[in-house]
Amino acid sequence: MNKNTNTAMRLCALLLVGLMVLSGCASQQRKQKKPADNKPMVKTEAPVEPMVDSTRNHRTLFVPTGERATSAVMIEKHGPLEVNLGAPFEYVITATNLTSGHLNGVVVSDHLPEGLEIVSSDPAATSMTGDMANWNLDHMTPGQVRTIRVMAKATKTGSLRHCAEVVYNQRACIFTDVVEPALMLAKRMTPEVLTCDTIEAVITVTNNGTGTARNVVVRDSLPAGMMSADGQSEMTMNVGDLAAGESREIRSMLRVSAPGEYENTAMATADGGLEAQASASTVARRPMLEIGKTGPELVYRDKMITYEISLRNTGDGDARDCQLIDMLPGGVTYQSSTPAGAFDGSNIVWNLGTLAAGDERTVRVTVRADEIRKLTNRAKAMAYCADEVNASWETDVQGIPAILLEVVDIEDPIPVGSNVTYRIRVTNQGSADGSDIEVLCDLEEQMEYVSSSGATTGTGTAGQVTFATLPRLAPGDVAEWLVTIKALDEGDVRFKVTMRSDKRSRPVQETEATNFYK
Repeated sequence: MNKNTNTAMRLCALLLVGLMVLSGCASQQRKQKKPADNKPMVKTEAPVEPMVDSTRNHRTLFVPTGERATSAVMIEKHGPLEVNLGAPFEYVITATNLTSGHLNGVVVSDHLPEGLEIVSSDPAATSMTGDMANWNLDHMTPGQVRTIRVMAKATKTGSLRHCAEVVYNQRACIFTDVVEPALMLAKRMTPEVLTCDTIEAVITVTNNGTGTARNVVVRDSLPAGMMSADGQSEMTMNVGDLAAGESREIRSMLRVSAPGEYENTAMATADGGLEAQASASTVARRPMLEIGKTGPELVYRDKMITYEISLRNTGDGDARDCQLIDMLPGGVTYQSSTPAGAFDGSNIVWNLGTLAAGDERTVRVTVRADEIRKLTNRAKAMAYCADEVNASWETDVQGIPAILLEVVDIEDPIPVGSNVTYRIRVTNQGSADGSDIEVLCDLEEQMEYVSSSGATTGTGTAGQVTFATLPRLAPGDVAEWLVTIKALDEGDVRFKVTMRSDKRSRPVQETEATNFYK
């Protein structure tokens, strides 16, 4: 081959490169079979390397710019310099992705001149169009190298010029996520409370969708009889934005004005017409105490008084921390209580714990009546969330005179003609004054009145001695009278004394026997 021929071939090769570049840019994009990667295409930082034509049987081309640093694909082709007519030979086409991104729709084509036939290839050609063999490589990952090995044969002699080219698709892609936020609302309250309890309400709003819920607002409208701790009947809570899967918890303290069942519904809203609602209920109960007290209406001084106190919960809620107190009046002395209460000197206290709805407790307390007077014994009871209740009982403490009559002769026996003196003693052993006490003495025939003295003046008549009325004899006091008589005749005689009092319906009599002898 002469110098002019070599120069002509070099010019032809340069022209071919230009045509391949233009062909790569103008080729119709082939249909993409795999989804494009979402990574942007990044060119490698390799040094600039123009198309190399080192030998007649080896070509390297950078597409589309001709420089490695700014191109996407490096296409290489090499084969033998010389082959025999009709004998199979191999040439190789290599495509390399020079970018850090994915290439789609990659097609390598080989232009076959007259006199060159393809026997086989690995991989097999996708199509043969006229003098063009096409290999649809489709998708190439960053840095991936794809090799095509071709077995061919020459059907005529001479110099066969066959050129490879590559086309590919690059897309400017953005991603738009289609999301759907969704609201879910849950609410719970303390299921059962007493009317004076604070009710805790917990609202949980959740975005269980796939996108952000914007401007979330929760509104809680309370039913009649229920309000917030600060007296509001409707509460509005601005939650703001909720990311997908995010939850917010809203706590509030509520109270009720009366027992009953309360149900309320909360609603959550957000931009885009999003809504959700949830309901919760609570039952409010109230304990109610009822107290009763009984005892004697009349008792005598120094006697025992037993009071019975009953306490019942007539409400529908438990009465917690229940306490019963009996307040003793003056004029009594505490003796005992059942069950045993704590006595502090004036009050007996029972801590009864919890009195369930419908339950009843009974206690008893015993005191001694020390004074004559009307006693008013009061008791009270209280419990958590229950109104205080009171009860009282009146007892009339009275006294009673207990008059003891005693009669004795100072000397016994008595000789006839002598005098004998009888002592009459009246003692008030009771708790009240004895009043209008009368003493009367009966004399037998053998007796003759001589004289008398004592608490009141006596008058003697035939067969009888009468003393003036004693107006008053205090408890514990003693009154005495003396009666002297003369023994007239012998015998077993009797000195009889009768005592009357306005506090006794029947008289009291005592008799003293004396022996008169000669």
